Amino acid sequence: MAANMQPTEKCDETFKCHSNIKVPKIVICIVCESVFHEGDFNKYKSKKGLYVGKRLVVCSDHNIENITSADHARLDENAKKIIAHVKLREKEELKTCLSGSVLVDTSNPQEQLNKTVRNTDEAQLINDKVEIELLRDLNSELKSKNQLLTDLLELRKAEVNKSKSYAEILKENTKEKVMVKVPDIVIRTKNKSANKNYAQIVKNNIIANTSAQIKNVLSTKAGDIIVRCKNKEDVSRTMSVLAEKLGDNYEVDQEKLNSPKIKIFDIESDLSKKELVEDLCNRNSAVFDGDYNIVADFSSGKNKRSIILEVSPNIYLSVMTSRVVYIGYKSCRVFDAFDLSTCYNCGRANHNHKKCNNETVCLICAGNHDTRKCTSTVKRCVNCMYYNKQYNKSNCIDHEATDVSACGYLKFKYNKIIKCTDYPMSPLIPTHIGKLPVPKTSST
Repeated sequence: MAANMQPTEKCDETFKCHSNIKVPKIVICIVCESVFHEGDFNKYKSKKGLYVGKRLVVCSDHNIENITSADHARLDENAKKIIAHVKLREKEELKTCLSGSVLVDTSNPQEQLNKTVRNTDEAQLINDKVEIELLRDLNSELKSKNQLLTDLLELRKAEVNKSKSYAEILKENTKEKVMVKVPDIVIRTKNKSANKNYAQIVKNNIIANTSAQIKNVLSTKAGDIIVRCKNKEDVSRTMSVLAEKLGDNYEVDQEKLNSPKIKIFDIESDLSKKELVEDLCNRNSAVFDGDYNIVADFSSGKNKRSIILEVSPNIYLSVMTSRVVYIGYKSCRVFDAFDLSTCYNCGRANHNHKKCNNETVCLICAGNHDTRKCTSTVKRCVNCMYYNKQYNKSNCIDHEATDVSACGYLKFKYNKIIKCTDYPMSPLIPTHIGKLPVPKTSST
C-alpha cells in the first residue's frame, strides 16, 4: 500500500526554495509529486489535505473525494481511503517516481556522476555537460582537419621531390655542410725598411677608398699584411683599390688555396694511368666535370690499388656527397685525403720513421722505448706534452699519439690544412691517423 512507502534519500536533497541548505522535514503529494514543508501542510490541512504515510500525503487539489468516484459518495471514510490507496498504487506502477525513478541506479555511471555532484546547481550542471559535448565535437573536427592538412603537405612534398633531379636533391641534403672559402689578401712591401708602419697605410686606404666588408687586417711575423674580406666579391674589389692606391712599392696578391684531395679505395683494374683517367671520366661524366689529376697511385692489397686525386671544388662537392665512384666493373669507396702522417719512431708529423733521426718515443705511453715493446696501461701523448710545453697550452695528454679525436696537436695540424685548402664543404677528418704498431707479446 502507498501508506507503507517511505520517502527515499531524495527527501534530503536541496530544493529550489532552499538551494543552499537541506530541508529534511518535507511531505510529498503522491498524486502530483508536489513537495511541501511539513509545517505548511499541517497549517492548511483543514483544506482537505490528507496524510497517507509518514511523508506521503494527498494535497488539497487531489483529496479523497476527487480521487474516488461519485458513485461511492455514500461509503464511509475507511472505504474511501481503501479505494484511494488502490488507485494510487496503480498510479505508482505507471509512475515510478517514488520507487524506481527516485532511487539512484548505481549501475549507471552517469547516475553515479550525478550523485557525486548532488549539491551542484542543476542548471549549471546541464550547461557544463553541453559545453563538454561541444568541446568534444570541436576537438574531433580539429583532428580531422589536422589530418587533412598533414596529408596535403605530404602530397605537395612528394610532388616537389618528383619534379627535382637527383643532383638537386643531393645539393639540398648537403646545403648545411657547404661552406664558401674566401681567400685572404696578402700585401708585401718591396722595401720593408722604407716604411715600417705600412699596415696603417693599408688600413687608411681601405677606409678611404672602398666600401667592401672587411673582417680583419692582420700583420704576420714575416712583415706581411693579411686582409680578410667577407666574400669573394669584396676580395676582388679590395685588391683593385689597394693595387691602385699603394703603387709600385707594394705587392698585392690573393692567397693561393690548395685543391682538395680525395682517396679512392679498392680499385680492381689493370688499366694504365692514362686508361684509368679515361675510364674514370667516362663512367662518372656527370660528377667529374672539372679539373682533376692523379697525384698518387699505389697497391693496397692483393690485385687491388688505390689512387689519390687532386680535384676542383666542384668535383669534390659532387663526389663527397655520394662518397662513391665507378671504375671498371665495380663501385669504389671515396674518402678525404690529407697531407698529414705520423712518424712511428718519434710521433711527430710528416716524416717517415725509416728516415727519422730523433730519439725513439712510445706512441702509447710516451716512454723512451719502441711502441711495439710497450706494456704500460697508462696512455700519454708525446705530441700534446710537447705542444703544451712549447706553446703554454693545457691540452689533455691522456690518449695515444695517433688519436685525432682527442689530440689537440693533430687537430691543430688538420685545421691548418683545411684553412689552406679550397674546400666547398667541410671535410671528414679521420678519428685516428694511421695504425699503431702492434706490441709484441713475449713467448713463454
